[in-house]
Amino acid sequence: IRGAEWLKVRAPSPASVAAPALIAALAVAWPLPELAATRHSLSFPDSRHLARRWVSSNVTLNDPIGLELYGPVFRDNERAMIIWPFFATQSQLARPAYHAEFLDGLKYYVASGEISRQFDAVAAGYPVEAGYYRWLRDHAPVVWQSDPKTTSGPRIDVRRLPRDISTRVERDSIFAAA
Repeated sequence: IRGAEWLKVRAPSPASVAAPALIAALAVAWPLPELAATRHSLSFPDSRHLARRWVSSNVTLNDPIGLELYGPVFRDNERAMIIWPFFATQSQLARPAYHAEFLDGLKYYVASGEISRQFDAVAAGYPVEAGYYRWLRDHAPVVWQSDPKTTSGPRIDVRRLPRDISTRVERDSIFAAA
């Protein structure tokens, strides 16, 4: 409004005011559909809260679970859990952690789709990480999954891990190779 008043005082004709007004109107209107879609998706319940609620209701406190970053949050000592893999950015620094063998002993795995999606997008650059998530998809069935149509936040999968994934010798050999 102040810009239009400024232009009225200084502009020689109404035509010279129309072009800047049209540009201003387009600048405001252009992002409105995306803003409306974002506001709509944020009105849904957060997938991390729903995953936490499902885990709390369906997984006993002593069943050990692995949680990915960007997934649900549990307080210390609330349940048997570990953040795994513990480092998602610059994963090459913690590459040995991206081996399914280290999931041995865990009963469930709570995965955030944002992490696996990033590695799958550039699988050639992150072969170990992409292989880790491929192994999870192939060997750990989904027991609960957030619905992106009715939730906001990252897609969360709760997977049941198979028993006896590896032996101690197999796990030790990964670190020896690394």
